Amino acid sequence: MGSMTDSSGISVPLSGRTSVSVGDGGVWVQGRFLSFPVKIYGDNLSFGPIGYRGSIELIPSRVGRGFNVVNVVELEDYVRGIMKVEANPEWPMEFLKAQAVVARTYALRNLGRHMSDGFDICSSLHCQVYRGRNGESPRSDQAVFNTSGVVLMYGSSLAITPFHSDSGGITAAASDVWGGRVPYLLSRPEPFQYRSPYSSWKTVLSSSQIESALKRINRWVGNIIGIRVVTRDKGGRITAMDIKGSAGTVRLSGHAFRMALGTSVVRSTNFTINGKMDTPDNSTVDRPIEADVKGKTDVSYETDPLVEMVEDGLFSKDEVFDMIMNPSKREMYKKMGEARTQGGTSRKGNDDDNRTAVATSSPTIRRASGSNSWVLEGQGWGHGVGMSQWGAKTMAEYGWNFEQILMYYFPGTHLGRR
Repeated sequence: MGSMTDSSGISVPLSGRTSVSVGDGGVWVQGRFLSFPVKIYGDNLSFGPIGYRGSIELIPSRVGRGFNVVNVVELEDYVRGIMKVEANPEWPMEFLKAQAVVARTYALRNLGRHMSDGFDICSSLHCQVYRGRNGESPRSDQAVFNTSGVVLMYGSSLAITPFHSDSGGITAAASDVWGGRVPYLLSRPEPFQYRSPYSSWKTVLSSSQIESALKRINRWVGNIIGIRVVTRDKGGRITAMDIKGSAGTVRLSGHAFRMALGTSVVRSTNFTINGKMDTPDNSTVDRPIEADVKGKTDVSYETDPLVEMVEDGLFSKDEVFDMIMNPSKREMYKKMGEARTQGGTSRKGNDDDNRTAVATSSPTIRRASGSNSWVLEGQGWGHGVGMSQWGAKTMAEYGWNFEQILMYYFPGTHLGRR
């Protein structure tokens, strides 16, 4: 049972499924006209296939005669409603806790983002994907309950907490993706090696596809002649690229290029381009690899005795976390590892999973031979800023708790309560 009440106090009782039709300035329900805003109360509310906690409001859309369906809900119930959609509820509990804190912090920091539309936060990828009761699960609910009210802070302010699926081995600095430096959104290598369905990807773009995308964002250059990478961040992501066409040349950030083509088409900006214009030799890729920028990838790794010691199981997971979070202690741990090696000490029996990752090769793009297409082979999925979900999952599997995970991806922040 429930009811619908409009702005003038007119109320219509609800029982079971009810149809709503749009009128001028309101909706028709059971032969009665209700003026916007219309509030809907009751147990087990749903609108279409999605069930909701709290109440529902129908407010006029800013465009056309339609209306927006707004769920008015408590913060913790909101977080419950995004967890199963944004994260796999079967993943480790410490990962789920980290995701809950990130989601809660994001919601509080972005209250009012859609104020001009009549609500706080949208339910799409623009904010966080929210599906009400449909987005809940017992395990993710537990993560929300166990972190109730916990948020991520930087100083006395709520932190900015972006996340993405897979960093491809190293996260991106916010300044390299969106511009504007954020002191705790830095590029950080993943501390543990992992493999996800998105660790590598491949797609083929036609020149006409790129031309159409540029036209949509008012950066049309005519028929594509060539593409050149200008600069990269230290993780290998493109930060600037030139696209030359018959009508001129345009410079785009890698992020702008990805958004123009579509994030499910160009899954990340971690790729190189080889076509009629090769990547210049002065591209900035500050990583411990050597790669032919023309596409033939020849990888070499720096030999680090400390990495070898970690892989040999000489340190506990807490010691690995400490050395990762405090680079100034590397020499101390190196000496500790040497002493343990000489003494025949190994912690492998207790901590067999303390392996760290080294950077993988930069992916390549090459123009398909004899065609007007571009073959993109890349790494990772998402913008790369903040928390990598696959990276955080791996940390949790290696024994890190949610606070350690968050402190790594957002260095300089701390937990607080709201």
